Amino acid sequence: MRKAEPEKYAVTVTVRVSEEERHKLKLLAVKNKKTLKAVLFEALDKAFPGWRS
Repeated sequence: MRKAEPEKYAVTVTVRVSEEERHKLKLLAVKNKKTLKAVLFEALDKAFPGWRS
């Protein structure tokens, strides 16, 4: 597991999801050996190419 680097983070984003949605997202992340954040960012990259620029 990576060491936390809190100085890199400016804010915390909260997204309200149901327990079932959270569970499915978590399973997807574990299945792909990724963090939930990585899964969400990959989805954003596919939906909105170049959004990080």
